[in-house]
Amino acid sequence: MKLPKGVRLLEGQGLSSNAYLLDGPEGVLCIDAGTDANAFKRALKGAKPHLLLTHGHADHWLAATKEKMWLHAADVKRFSDINAIFQGVATPSLSKLPKKIKWGSFVLEVLETPGHTPGSVCFLERTHGLLFSGDTLFARGCHGRTDFPCGNHEDMQASLELIESLDYDLLLPGHDEIEERQQTERA
Repeated sequence: MKLPKGVRLLEGQGLSSNAYLLDGPEGVLCIDAGTDANAFKRALKGAKPHLLLTHGHADHWLAATKEKMWLHAADVKRFSDINAIFQGVATPSLSKLPKKIKWGSFVLEVLETPGHTPGSVCFLERTHGLLFSGDTLFARGCHGRTDFPCGNHEDMQASLELIESLDYDLLLPGHDEIEERQQTERA
């Protein structure tokens, strides 16, 4: 699958999440980081990372524990509870996500999509037709688990309905492969 110019994929291995890197004038904007610190560092190619998280689970940020991270306020508030499934994980430096992020030619809208965690978000980039969905939606219509601490099935269903109403061309999920959205699937 061909990604738009300026977007790179660091594919997650095993339980590690995918990381998406958007090149810009101020370094690299990273959406999630995965768990492999060495692979993450190589992918940055010496650039300064700015890290946005789709949610607070450690498999999305362990590769960048020394970096400042932006996360939805609901996940910042419940960070320890959300990560109860991960043993011995220290809390990194966290800041609350803004509603919109401009990065070079990219403008990311932060969409609240709770269910997997209370503060799960998707990042919608309308100009390039991209939806960075974290663990809310995966390829082939699968969605993230809601049986982890702080997950909520009803919230997940509402979030999936919201995503169904969105106009995007490429689904960039937190795990597994990228998926092109078929025109016939649009509402």
